Amino acid sequence: MLKKLKSLFKKQNPEENEYYLLGHMIKYNLYLLSKAIVFSAISEKNPRSSLSEIAESTNKTMTELDLSNKK
Repeated sequence: MLKKLKSLFKKQNPEENEYYLLGHMIKYNLYLLSKAIVFSAISEKNPRSSLSEIAESTNKTMTELDLSNKK
């Protein structure tokens, strides 16, 4: 992914690079926030589950919620 971003930066002017990078940072932070919310909800519903089970359930849920994978 980093190589892809670097190649895109070479093609664009510097002002566009800043906005592009900022957009990706915002998108990634929103992803992490939603993942934390899902993790918290799953751990609240299943307090006796192990941490690895909760993490696995969180990853499965995030995959299901990812609309870019669905066509």
